[in-house]
Amino acid sequence: MTRPYILFNNNAQEAINFYAEIFGASKQVSTFRDLPPDPRHPAIPEEALDRVLHGSIKFKDNEIMFCDNPFPKDDRFKPSGFVTIALDFDTVDETKAVYDKLTVGGDIHHPLESTFFADAYSWFTDKLGVSWQLICGMKM
Repeated sequence: MTRPYILFNNNAQEAINFYAEIFGASKQVSTFRDLPPDPRHPAIPEEALDRVLHGSIKFKDNEIMFCDNPFPKDDRFKPSGFVTIALDFDTVDETKAVYDKLTVGGDIHHPLESTFFADAYSWFTDKLGVSWQLICGMKM
């Protein structure tokens, strides 16, 4: 199983709530305040203590994990590379329902439509900056 882990700058909780609602997912969240003290690790800044240390949503056979960046000025903790999350759906109606919710306020690169390789396909970036590809009825 592959589980994407998305790093956010101070809005991971918003992302967890947003995606959990769209996918009807269960969610789990712990904050940096929940960390036990450890002298081997740098102190978490006070303003970061209530940010998400680790969160996840689970729906169907999928899990997406999230965290906030506690050290936004430290280059070791910057997001790296471009990744898109591809999700497969059983029906076009289910695909469209998720598409209609995730694209609000986002940027659509390829609208949801039938293609030569799928009954329904779309690629977009949602309002939180996460890239998605939704696929139903893969023909290849």
